[in-house]
Amino acid sequence: MITPPEDRACGYCRRSRASEGPGSCACIPAWFWDVPEVRRAVEERDPSELIRLLRRHTDLSQTALALMAGISQPSVSGIISGKTTIKHLDKVKAALKGLGAFQRLASADVSTFTERFPSELGLGLNGSGQQTASVLERVTRLDLEEVPGAEEQPPYSAISSAVLSWLVSEPSSGSEELRGEEGPAAAIQAAAAAFASLDNRFGGDHARIAATQYLSGTVVPLLRRSYPSSTERSVFAASAEFVLALAWMSYDAQRNGMARRYFVQALDLADHAEDRLLGASVLSAMSHQANYIGSYTEARDLARAALTGAGERATATLRAQFLMMEARAHASLGDTCIPGGQGRVFSGDGPRRAGVQPARPQCRSVVDRVLRPGGVRR
Repeated sequence: MITPPEDRACGYCRRSRASEGPGSCACIPAWFWDVPEVRRAVEERDPSELIRLLRRHTDLSQTALALMAGISQPSVSGIISGKTTIKHLDKVKAALKGLGAFQRLASADVSTFTERFPSELGLGLNGSGQQTASVLERVTRLDLEEVPGAEEQPPYSAISSAVLSWLVSEPSSGSEELRGEEGPAAAIQAAAAAFASLDNRFGGDHARIAATQYLSGTVVPLLRRSYPSSTERSVFAASAEFVLALAWMSYDAQRNGMARRYFVQALDLADHAEDRLLGASVLSAMSHQANYIGSYTEARDLARAALTGAGERATATLRAQFLMMEARAHASLGDTCIPGGQGRVFSGDGPRRAGVQPARPQCRSVVDRVLRPGGVRR
């Protein structure tokens, strides 16, 4: 049985961390705590990420890290490879304390340590698939543990930069055709379809926990692997579809704070897959949620972003979906017609002829059809 290190004592060298100088612990160099990624891991109280960073930036062995964190060496190996993570709050406390992270927090009193969901976690696009895997690992753990703050609804301002980053990213032609017919991408797609079917038949809460566990235990480790370029994009696209399905399940289960984070991470994965149509579909789903929770201006802007981002790639069906989401938002805002000429899409107007004014767009009738029960949900 592994015994966590005593307070202010290193579990590896057994020397004190209470002071610096001769005879004190020097296992972790002082500069390590100034690395931005390390600061973020400490602030988010993420011992798994801290272990990975210690392995990357220092000469500490897996055995040394295990002794410091109070876990087994195979557990450290699994954390480094992305196959496992430290989940339970008591183990999180012990690991952070053993690694010396509590000394870096504003309050180092373990007895009053309460983990909260970081307000900005999961609400931005990530620089790489590896970073996305780390974010999703963190988000799913906190989701499953139902830590305080998980259900707080983030404001639109928190995701606006993510939407803008997606809009201005450079798409790659033809990437929308990528889908894995076998291997990990196919397995993820099959799982996404299965969970989406359960959601549609029995509601979002029926299998949401199982889907979250699948994302954490299966999809995240697959995202950490290295693949050829085309295979990697297929895995990203399939993972985006799975996270989108989980976002819908969370939304259906009235867990809107988690749903918003999963929607943004689905958008991020679609961006890594260079799949503009999939990303636009995510924004359309976000517009649906925004309209439901009463953020009508946000719903309108997200629908417009979906249409703009899809561009000429959008099929007639997708364009209709995006325009209906925008029409729904305008109806909720009390608008009688879509400004900026968008109503011409619905009215069937042809090109202007000389001296002939086009008919007034019949926006209200279209909005009524969109809002009629049994209309398009997603």
